[in-house]
Amino acid sequence: MILLIEPFRKRRKKLCDLLSRERIIGVDSIPETLEMVCKFKNNFEIIIANIHLLYEILSRETLFRLCNKLYIDIPPLLGLYTR
Repeated sequence: MILLIEPFRKRRKKLCDLLSRERIIGVDSIPETLEMVCKFKNNFEIIIANIHLLYEILSRETLFRLCNKLYIDIPPLLGLYTR
């Protein structure tokens, strides 16, 4: 399962079409991201995020603290930069 964090709906749709996976969850904000991590826990193979949202998540360390509280491994993160 892939968690895709992209604030723009059209870009998120195009990325979902490019990725050949049957289960891609697209979200557009940090609270939704944390909610999906809580909901699906260790099922994520990778998190693909817009570089600006990824910076906010990493600078506040919210994802790391949440994973520690849930006793799960931090999934691999991939930053996506678009103009």
